[in-house]
Amino acid sequence: MRGGILALAAAITGVAGCVLILDWDPDGLPCDDKKKCSDGFSCLVTQCIKDDSLSEGDTCTQSDQCSGSLVCGNTPFYCRQPCNDFFARGTCDIREYCRPEHREGASVWTGTCFASECSSNSDCENGRACVRITGSASACLFLCEPEVDGANAYIDNCGSTPTNPKYCEVVGIDRVPVCLDAVGANKNVGEICAPVADVTASACARELSCVPDLSQCSPYCNTGTNDCSGAPPTAVLCCPYTTPANWNYGLCQSDCT
Repeated sequence: MRGGILALAAAITGVAGCVLILDWDPDGLPCDDKKKCSDGFSCLVTQCIKDDSLSEGDTCTQSDQCSGSLVCGNTPFYCRQPCNDFFARGTCDIREYCRPEHREGASVWTGTCFASECSSNSDCENGRACVRITGSASACLFLCEPEVDGANAYIDNCGSTPTNPKYCEVVGIDRVPVCLDAVGANKNVGEICAPVADVTASACARELSCVPDLSQCSPYCNTGTNDCSGAPPTAVLCCPYTTPANWNYGLCQSDCT
């Protein structure tokens, strides 16, 4: 009889132990070997965390972890406000700008509100320059040096390749030409455009720029030859520009003022 009671007690203890294991909160448990967690949780570095639990500025690895409408920005990876008006203030705070970000394998860009990165070129690294996006926010970007030779052949210093395409586009309040990744940049001469690739892929293809007064894609040009024969019909003037690094270039427009 006593043996039966002990066996029953052991069985109850085992069941209780199983229940205890099943009742553990997955939050804070280590991720499995494939970086997977229970439903409603995801892996942050090595630990499982609850979805929709991180605040703005918290480190993240995917947007499910961020609370509300926040998204997980990349480089660096932390929860930020989403936005659509690339290289402008848009819906961001006054000292932020909307930075376009591209996720591997995605065909479109997403934007997140990013804090002003610099006040002068000395604040930027890896050959980048400080470009004013708004009056209160600047970004560290690679300057582009667009050029059209006497034979109307276009070249730049962005180092575009078939596997890593780049294009040159003007951004910011000073209309500075910078080198940008070319995902979504495919509008042709005369097509309606936006200054940089947005969620509708409305940026101009390489060798072209989005002319503000026309909102049309127009080619760079040689100010010496003033040849805008390949531009939209209304863009008949090769207007001169000078970058902050004193690089001179031309852009076909309808008005140079």
